[in-house]
Amino acid sequence: MLHPLRIIKANRWSGFLAVQLFVAGNLVSAIINPLMWQIFVMWLTWRPPILTQLTPEAILYLNMFALVFGNLFFMGMLMIGPLKRGWSELSVYGLTRACISVAYPPRRL
Repeated sequence: MLHPLRIIKANRWSGFLAVQLFVAGNLVSAIINPLMWQIFVMWLTWRPPILTQLTPEAILYLNMFALVFGNLFFMGMLMIGPLKRGWSELSVYGLTRACISVAYPPRRL
């Protein structure tokens, strides 16, 4: 952000904070997502006792539900965005982008 004071004057503090939380929330969720998938797969395959000691099993099931359906919702949003703009041919790329970004993260040049 080049001129934060201009943005604060134009949108007040509430608009400024909303934009900051929106950008930071996307970044944090993108960073935490692979870790959550690893914990989920570890719990699903081995059921380690440390996870059941740290959290009750009901919480683990709720987290599994949120992880799976949250990612499905995210992929749906990536497909709906182009459709709302009239770019129906790009809608399929939203799905592939969501799947490929997990398998092949972008590299710096």
